Amino acid sequence: MASFTFVLEPFEVRVGSRTYHRFGLRGEVGPFGRAEVEYPVARDDDTNLFAAEVRGEHLPTARLTGRAYSYMPSLGGARVDIEGRQVILRRRWWALTRGGRALRLDHEGARYTYIAVGSGRDFELRRADTRVLLRRRGWAWGRVPVEGQASGPVNAVDMALAVLLEGVDTRNLTLSRALRWGPYRLMYALV
Repeated sequence: MASFTFVLEPFEVRVGSRTYHRFGLRGEVGPFGRAEVEYPVARDDDTNLFAAEVRGEHLPTARLTGRAYSYMPSLGGARVDIEGRQVILRRRWWALTRGGRALRLDHEGARYTYIAVGSGRDFELRRADTRVLLRRRGWAWGRVPVEGQASGPVNAVDMALAVLLEGVDTRNLTLSRALRWGPYRLMYALV
């Protein structure tokens, strides 16, 4: 498949009080048609878990459930399912380099790496010769447009994972952001 670019625009669904609003990103993702990631689509205030979900014309449904941080699920205690099949997640919490802190995903024999690139607000999903680069136009996580560039033999699962991870708080994939946001996360967990 040839390379292509796409843009995901932010949106908000107002449901009652602001506490229950839902947010997301949506757009046309090349040959896969319209796609959107929405969060939190499910929330469990007793266990403090939120979920983000990807839906699309030609994409499998993918869902990540993780500990709530603000209005997004985080990688803490995260579980990913694609069409009901679990994706294995691995990450080294104490690693010092970006490569070491990268998120590693295994799904039906395919191995993925989701790594911070550039200034730390851009991310790339890698699988063999496939790359999906996602660049945020600002620092407001989940509230700014995201420009994407896909290259290599990108399939529907690659694109679903890339779009899904844009609806997840992945700040801890760089050491500097993990150190900066650590005290806030601790305070948030204590409330």
